[in-house]
Amino acid sequence: MGDDAVGYRTRVTSVAIVGLVLVMLTSEAASQPPTVTEPPLVIEGRVLWIDFGGQTLALAPANGSPTITIDLHRLRQSDYQGFRGNEYVRVVGFILRPSRRIQAFEFYLVSPWYPQSP
Repeated sequence: MGDDAVGYRTRVTSVAIVGLVLVMLTSEAASQPPTVTEPPLVIEGRVLWIDFGGQTLALAPANGSPTITIDLHRLRQSDYQGFRGNEYVRVVGFILRPSRRIQAFEFYLVSPWYPQSP
Protein backbone atom coordinates (compact mmCIF):
# COMPACT_ATOMS: atom_id res chain seq x y z
CA MET A 1 0.00 0.00 0.00
CA GLY A 2 2.96 2.35 0.53
CA ASP A 3 3.89 2.30 -3.18
CA ASP A 4 0.33 3.24 -4.21
CA ALA A 5 0.35 6.26 -1.87
CA VAL A 6 3.69 7.49 -3.28
CA GLY A 7 2.47 7.04 -6.89
CA TYR A 8 -0.76 8.89 -6.10
CA ARG A 9 1.16 11.75 -4.47
CA THR A 10 3.50 11.99 -7.48
CA ARG A 11 0.58 12.20 -9.91
CA VAL A 12 -1.24 14.81 -7.83
CA THR A 13 1.95 16.88 -7.54
CA SER A 14 2.55 16.65 -11.33
CA VAL A 15 -1.01 17.74 -12.09
CA ALA A 16 -0.71 20.64 -9.64
CA ILE A 17 2.57 21.84 -11.18
CA VAL A 18 1.18 21.64 -14.73
CA GLY A 19 -1.92 23.53 -13.59
CA LEU A 20 0.18 26.30 -12.01
CA VAL A 21 2.29 26.65 -15.15
CA LEU A 22 -0.86 26.94 -17.30
CA VAL A 23 -2.34 29.57 -14.97
CA MET A 24 0.89 31.59 -15.11
CA LEU A 25 1.05 31.44 -18.92
CA THR A 26 -2.58 32.43 -19.44
CA SER A 27 -2.36 35.30 -16.95
CA GLU A 28 0.66 36.74 -18.80
CA ALA A 29 -1.12 36.54 -22.14
CA ALA A 30 -4.25 38.20 -20.74
CA SER A 31 -2.29 41.07 -19.17
CA GLN A 32 -0.75 42.31 -22.43
CA PRO A 33 -2.17 45.61 -23.70
CA PRO A 34 -4.30 45.50 -26.86
CA THR A 35 -2.63 46.36 -30.16
CA VAL A 36 -3.19 49.94 -31.29
CA THR A 37 -4.12 50.14 -34.95
CA GLU A 38 -2.35 52.75 -37.02
CA PRO A 39 -4.07 54.72 -39.76
CA PRO A 40 -2.90 53.69 -43.25
CA LEU A 41 -0.28 55.74 -45.07
CA VAL A 42 -1.28 57.34 -48.36
CA ILE A 43 1.71 58.25 -50.52
CA GLU A 44 1.69 59.70 -54.03
CA GLY A 45 4.73 59.78 -56.23
CA ARG A 46 6.56 58.73 -59.33
CA VAL A 47 7.43 55.09 -60.01
CA LEU A 48 11.18 54.72 -60.45
CA TRP A 49 11.19 50.96 -61.08
CA ILE A 50 9.19 47.79 -60.37
CA ASP A 51 10.79 44.40 -59.69
CA PHE A 52 8.11 41.87 -60.60
CA GLY A 53 10.18 38.92 -59.34
CA GLY A 54 10.85 40.43 -55.92
CA GLN A 55 7.48 42.21 -55.88
CA THR A 56 8.99 45.54 -54.88
CA LEU A 57 8.59 49.06 -56.18
CA ALA A 58 10.80 52.12 -55.79
CA LEU A 59 8.77 55.30 -55.39
CA ALA A 60 9.94 58.92 -55.50
CA PRO A 61 7.37 60.72 -53.30
CA ALA A 62 5.79 63.88 -54.70
CA ASN A 63 6.78 65.88 -51.60
CA GLY A 64 10.47 65.52 -52.45
CA SER A 65 11.40 63.15 -49.61
CA PRO A 66 13.89 60.29 -50.25
CA THR A 67 12.98 57.25 -52.33
CA ILE A 68 10.74 54.69 -50.62
CA THR A 69 10.74 50.93 -51.16
CA ILE A 70 7.23 49.50 -51.37
CA ASP A 71 6.51 45.80 -50.73
CA LEU A 72 3.85 44.55 -53.19
CA HIS A 73 3.46 40.98 -51.85
CA ARG A 74 -0.11 41.59 -50.61
CA LEU A 75 -1.31 42.78 -54.02
CA ARG A 76 -2.22 40.60 -56.98
CA GLN A 77 0.37 41.00 -59.70
CA SER A 78 -2.40 41.93 -62.12
CA ASP A 79 -3.05 45.05 -59.98
CA TYR A 80 0.32 46.54 -60.98
CA GLN A 81 1.37 44.55 -64.05
CA GLY A 82 0.78 47.39 -66.54
CA PHE A 83 2.63 50.04 -64.56
CA ARG A 84 5.95 51.40 -65.84
CA GLY A 85 8.53 53.88 -64.70
CA ASN A 86 7.65 57.60 -64.53
CA GLU A 87 3.96 56.97 -63.86
CA TYR A 88 2.35 58.92 -61.05
CA VAL A 89 0.69 56.56 -58.53
CA ARG A 90 -1.02 56.52 -55.13
CA VAL A 91 -0.02 53.80 -52.65
CA VAL A 92 -2.01 52.96 -49.52
CA GLY A 93 -0.22 50.80 -46.97
CA PHE A 94 1.48 50.36 -43.61
CA ILE A 95 5.08 50.48 -42.36
CA LEU A 96 6.62 47.04 -41.90
CA ARG A 97 8.32 47.47 -38.54
CA PRO A 98 11.23 47.37 -37.70
CA SER A 99 12.27 48.01 -41.32
CA ARG A 100 11.50 51.17 -43.29
CA ARG A 101 9.65 49.33 -46.06
CA ILE A 102 5.99 49.95 -46.68
CA GLN A 103 3.52 47.11 -47.24
CA ALA A 104 1.08 48.17 -49.97
CA PHE A 105 -2.58 47.18 -49.66
CA GLU A 106 -3.94 49.38 -52.46
CA PHE A 107 -2.25 50.76 -55.56
CA TYR A 108 -3.77 53.30 -57.98
CA LEU A 109 -2.65 54.98 -61.17
CA VAL A 110 -3.14 58.73 -60.78
CA SER A 111 -1.57 59.83 -64.05
CA PRO A 112 0.51 58.12 -66.73
CA TRP A 113 3.09 60.90 -66.45
CA TYR A 114 4.71 62.74 -63.58
CA PRO A 115 3.36 66.30 -63.16
CA GLN A 116 6.02 68.93 -63.79
CA SER A 117 6.11 72.48 -62.53
CA PRO A 118 6.38 75.18 -65.21
